[in-house]
Amino acid sequence: TEHQACDLINSAPHLAPEYSYRIFCAARSGDWDTANLLLGTARGLNLVSKDQAAVLERFLDPDLFEEEPPLTRPQTPNALIFRLFEALGQPISTRPWPIVYANADLRDIMGWKTQIDAAERLAGTGALPANLLLGKYSERQAAASGGVWDRVAAVQRFETALKTGNPEAIGKTMPKAWQQMQNAQLGGPLADLFVDDLLNIELPTSLHDIAYSMVQSTAHYEHASDTFPNAAARHPFRTSVAQGHATSSLAKTAIEAAIARGFQSVQADPSITSMAENGRLGLAILQTVTALEAGNQGDLEQLSTALANLRAIGLEDAARRAALQILIEQDSP
Repeated sequence: TEHQACDLINSAPHLAPEYSYRIFCAARSGDWDTANLLLGTARGLNLVSKDQAAVLERFLDPDLFEEEPPLTRPQTPNALIFRLFEALGQPISTRPWPIVYANADLRDIMGWKTQIDAAERLAGTGALPANLLLGKYSERQAAASGGVWDRVAAVQRFETALKTGNPEAIGKTMPKAWQQMQNAQLGGPLADLFVDDLLNIELPTSLHDIAYSMVQSTAHYEHASDTFPNAAARHPFRTSVAQGHATSSLAKTAIEAAIARGFQSVQADPSITSMAENGRLGLAILQTVTALEAGNQGDLEQLSTALANLRAIGLEDAARRAALQILIEQDSP
């Protein structure tokens, strides 16, 4: 989708991130003479690196390099180089690069598995709506078994069972779909997709614990205990977290105790609250999320502080949802 950016750069060249972008956009608009002139000028004035110049030369005049070996793929992410290598017939795998590049793999010109892999990576971070992930899963029948294909098949069968409303079919497909997606850290997107069904259909009692976990993985977490009271009674600490209490007397594990402290006794980091109060809320959130991740990896002191920070800067809902997600992951087989 570089045409929009190139239209802007061609009309206002000073907005180009680097000189090489001006060369590329001139060529892309069909002005090859200007592009070659810009490249020659840029090389003479050292405005492009040797690596950039090598890629641009091949892009502008590929016939001159037909007998040359392929260029070495770069290790440093760069949007322009990424697109140029694709144009040269040397597409770069997006997996080792930052996740933003996964968007390029959602295009119809990519293989179905590549599109699914990209959709899963993006959906797992919340960067892609869950319904778009389901759209990728639903395009056709799974091509094989194992890995991503098992997830595709499990979700397709579960969706079909929900549409039919057959309790027996739901009972057979729901546990497998939940387990498959949880194993891939995609339980949240799956729950988002089907939470309305779970809250409005009669489920077999054997599925209530899974349904309770799924609903608690969504923005409807507060309604989980009303819909599945028996499951809520079997998970009393999680129920208290969803209600904003995180009752310490109900905590049975070290992680639960750390979460309870974050909601009850631990004080927020003064530097974080100061940032939030002085117009740097984004930085405060970023640092808190970093601490929360460290807490999820085992640093229970940081876990408590991170939850306290979220609540102190007005993100009570985020604190509850983060704590619930950690607990649900801990409870998963």
